[in-house]
Amino acid sequence: DSVELHILHQVDTLPSNYLKGNKGNGISGLIISDDIISVGSSAFASMINLEEVHLSEAFTNIPVSLFDDCENLKTVNIHDRIMSIGSYAFRGCALEEAIIPDSVTDLGVYMFAGCSSLKKVKLPVTCKNVTSYMFSACSSLESIELPKMVTTIQEGAFNNCDALTDITWSPKITTIGNNAFSNCDGMVSIEFPDTIISMGSSVLAGCTALKEIMLPTPITSIPSYMFDGCTALENYQIPEQITSIGSYAFRNCDALTV
Repeated sequence: DSVELHILHQVDTLPSNYLKGNKGNGISGLIISDDIISVGSSAFASMINLEEVHLSEAFTNIPVSLFDDCENLKTVNIHDRIMSIGSYAFRGCALEEAIIPDSVTDLGVYMFAGCSSLKKVKLPVTCKNVTSYMFSACSSLESIELPKMVTTIQEGAFNNCDALTDITWSPKITTIGNNAFSNCDGMVSIEFPDTIISMGSSVLAGCTALKEIMLPTPITSIPSYMFDGCTALENYQIPEQITSIGSYAFRNCDALTV
């Protein structure tokens, strides 16, 4: 049967891989005493029965891969003393919402990648970069509101977000990385704001429902593979400011007339 584990104050630091994998099987809940001030990377990774965690109020850092591949983890109290969240921290979890407090100033890559149940996200007001693959394959995520300080969406940040249709842009957004929205199968239209001055390759590749696009005015070149595999794209008028088109920009756009 599943059990709840109370981790008390015999120690103040838990080592890396503390309960990783088979060592943690059968544990459905963790309550970590406030006397514990830190924990090593992957300490609770791959605990397949883990559903709920109460973090120590003394924690200021959620380290790399702390809950990576905890496929049934639904609830974690990310409290307002946390200042950093490491890469892969919640990858592949069952979280339905991710409310990141404004105290967090350092966000890793792949943080919520593969969280297929994730529907609600709040990023901290201090966030300037949506890091690489942060929400990759979050297939239930329908909307995202970018905080006002965000300037960059890094590579693959929202790729394979099948339900994503609604983006509230930051007024300071300037840069969209490679594959940022690739394979977002539910996206029918997207309008990029004119604050954007740089776009990578394959930004919308594989968006099979995409029919309407408005590129930002400062963009004078359509990047390589930009619309590769956008099979629903039927009509596209190349904006007047475009002076060059990258390789395979419209490859596999079978319905397209330009």
